[in-house]
Amino acid sequence: MLKRIIPPLKSFIFDPLEARALARLSCLQAPGGALDQAGALVGLGRALADGLAEELLKRLPFRSLYVPQPVAAPAWTPPPEKPAASNRYQSMTVVALKAEARKRSLPVRPRVKKSELIAALVG
Repeated sequence: MLKRIIPPLKSFIFDPLEARALARLSCLQAPGGALDQAGALVGLGRALADGLAEELLKRLPFRSLYVPQPVAAPAWTPPPEKPAASNRYQSMTVVALKAEARKRSLPVRPRVKKSELIAALVG
């Protein structure tokens, strides 16, 4: 029984409300309506602000303010090439370098810098 009552009741209540809401919205969105007028006012405000800023730049002594000058950056040059053996050793860890030095029966201290190990292995 409720199924028969609810659809007519729903259309009785919501259809007039929907029609009135669409009528109100259509007058807002019509050409020359409130949305067009708001857009025109925003455009006018932007134009006035741009004109005012341009006029201020012409008339006021803004030239005395600090204006940074661009500085040209030097061109990038690739780093100098290193010998192939050195490149291979650069990617290794200190533990791997110590193992390589032990394989070649070079003396290895417990605390040693990576650069010293590479110099010993290359030279």
